[in-house]
Amino acid sequence: KSAKNKQKESGQKVILHKMIKQVSPNYKFYRMHAELIKQLQRVIDGDCKRLIVSIAPRHGKSELSSRILPAAFLLAHPNKYVSICSYSAELAEGFSREARDYFQEAGGAIDPLNKSVNSWGTEAGGGCWAAGVGGSVVGRSANLIIADDTIKGREEADSKRAMEKLWDFYRGSLYTRLEPGDS
Repeated sequence: KSAKNKQKESGQKVILHKMIKQVSPNYKFYRMHAELIKQLQRVIDGDCKRLIVSIAPRHGKSELSSRILPAAFLLAHPNKYVSICSYSAELAEGFSREARDYFQEAGGAIDPLNKSVNSWGTEAGGGCWAAGVGGSVVGRSANLIIADDTIKGREEADSKRAMEKLWDFYRGSLYTRLEPGDS
C-alpha cells in the first residue's frame, strides 16, 4: 500500500490542544479547559472508554466535546464511527455539521458521496452520524457515542416519564450501537 493509503487507514496522531488552536483560533482557554482537554485526549488515544462531562452552561463543553472531539477522533481513527445524540435531531445535526467542517479544516478527507449533516463519511470508510433522542439508530454502529444535551429543559429533567424514556432510548437503542470492544 502507498504511504498515503496507509495514512488514510491508520489516521494521524492528534494533539487536541493544537487542533483546537488550528480550527478555532479564537477559542478562549481557561484553567478548567486544561483538565477537560486532557480527558478528551484520553478518549482519542483509547485510554478512556467512558467519560461524563458535567460543566455549567456556556463554558465550552459542547464546543470541545461534541464539535471538536468527533473531528479529532476521526482524524486519529478515520475508519471508525462516531455517533452524536442530542434531545433533537436538529441539535445533533448542528453538532455533526460543525464536526464535519472541523474535520475538513484540520486536513481530514470527506467521502464525496457521503457528506450530509446527519451522516457523513471519511475516505477511509468511517464517519459520523447524528440522531435525536428517540430517533432511529437501527442499522448504524459507533466506536464513540457522544450524548450531549439529551434533556431539553428543566420541565423534562423533572419528569419521571421523560427520564425513563431517555434511559430506555439509551439502554435499548443507542448503547446497543456501540461496537464490541468499545464499551
